[in-house]
Amino acid sequence: MTFDQKVEALAAVIPGIPGLSVSYSNMTKQWYVSGAGLEYGGNGFLGGFGGHCDTPQEAIEEFWECATNPPDGLHIAIGGWSDKRRDVRWNGFMWKDIE
Repeated sequence: MTFDQKVEALAAVIPGIPGLSVSYSNMTKQWYVSGAGLEYGGNGFLGGFGGHCDTPQEAIEEFWECATNPPDGLHIAIGGWSDKRRDVRWNGFMWKDIE
């Protein structure tokens, strides 16, 4: 997938939630992605992911890798803190709801 397609796919999975943003940290002097309401979920666990990178594109690529390849036993929880929670996995071409 191209960089633009990854951004679109990440943005599409979180409709109705504040959204995806790429920001620069003056403290670390690096870029990071904030996917509001997008977390790892599973086994009673909710937690953020992603890291700090040297460029906005690297930050998106790293966030994409974390979102589409969660650690074993985990998946992506959208709005995990709300009554509209949605659990998904990337199946190679789209987000698939977990039953």
